[in-house]
Amino acid sequence: SKMNFKLIPKKKNAIDYAEVILFEQYGKEQIEFEKPYQIYLIDDYWIIFGTLPKNYVGGVFELVIDSWNGKIMRMSHGK
Repeated sequence: SKMNFKLIPKKKNAIDYAEVILFEQYGKEQIEFEKPYQIYLIDDYWIIFGTLPKNYVGGVFELVIDSWNGKIMRMSHGK
C-alpha cells in the first residue's frame, strides 16, 4: 500500500535526490555540465533530464523517479 505522503513532493527535493544518484553514477562534473535540468511531474513520476549547450553534440542523462517512494524507474545517459 502506498504511504499517504510523498517521499519526494517538490521539485527541489527531486533535484537534490537525483543529483546524489547521478553524481555517483556519471560524475558531478558531467551532470553539472548538463544544467539547466528539465524536470516534470507526470502521473506521480518525476521525469528529469539534462540539456546541452547549443550546437553541442552528445547525450544527456534521463532519470525517472517514483515521487511516492523514491524508486528509480529508469536511468540512462545518451552517447
